[in-house]
Amino acid sequence: MGDAGRTARPLLGRRLAEVERALGAEEGEAARCARAVANAVSPQRVVQLARELDLPVAEGTLTGMTRVSLALTIGARTREPRSEGERHERAVLTLSLREPLLAGSDLPSGAGALRLTPAGASGGWRLSASADADPGAGHVAHPLVGAGAVGLLASRELVLPRQWSDEVGELALDEQGVHAWGRLRERLAAEQERELFGESDGVVSHRWLGLPDDRSGSMPLECELRARGLFEHGVAPYAHERDGEVDSECSRWRMLLQLSADPRIGWRWGERGERLYVWMTREDMREGRFDGAQVVLR
Repeated sequence: MGDAGRTARPLLGRRLAEVERALGAEEGEAARCARAVANAVSPQRVVQLARELDLPVAEGTLTGMTRVSLALTIGARTREPRSEGERHERAVLTLSLREPLLAGSDLPSGAGALRLTPAGASGGWRLSASADADPGAGHVAHPLVGAGAVGLLASRELVLPRQWSDEVGELALDEQGVHAWGRLRERLAAEQERELFGESDGVVSHRWLGLPDDRSGSMPLECELRARGLFEHGVAPYAHERDGEVDSECSRWRMLLQLSADPRIGWRWGERGERLYVWMTREDMREGRFDGAQVVLR
């Protein structure tokens, strides 16, 4: 097991116990919520599972397609009274960049924190990094309206692209190989005691990094169109007249955040309770440049 796997396992054990204590009597309320990752799995284990399924993919290619994702689940609840003015300026989400489970991901760990804040009257969102964050503050969520704060716990998961994704398509697998890839995703999720969700399953699933719980696969294209000023509201990304022109650049986009509507926190995105996704290019993520992030509601 690599260094990241050795680091993740004891941390996951402790944090899973914290999650169970924190949720305790709320078991019924949390029934439709994604649970913390129970078992740490290394990239080497992903390769081993692929070999057991006779998946004809080179080890280097497979590990390169394996993404680190941190599942964010409810931890301790705190009360945090604030003035009305402060309430409009605070972040709805603060994530500590000191998180050790970021090891091996595209987002480098270090001092400071990421903050997602309302962008004022525009109704949009602003992502920023702060170097002066309290090192002991951890991950904290605030409701969109009202006072209070909810601590979040991170647990590390490894995820793979869906069978129909462009990444898997480039492997040129035959029908048996595509089926084996699907079985690999299922077995990987099972070993981590996680489920495979989609955007329409009605499950509260918060993710930091990794891949979206989405069945359309069109968000990277939407982000590229937005970045070029070409996005048109009401026009599906794949139906855009310049789809073919920008499609080759879509692979540079990486999901930073997936946030579900969650009444336990006080989050509701959009008019229909959609999920809020934040995407960045891989280069920007590695360099810590957050001003080019794109926000998508689905």
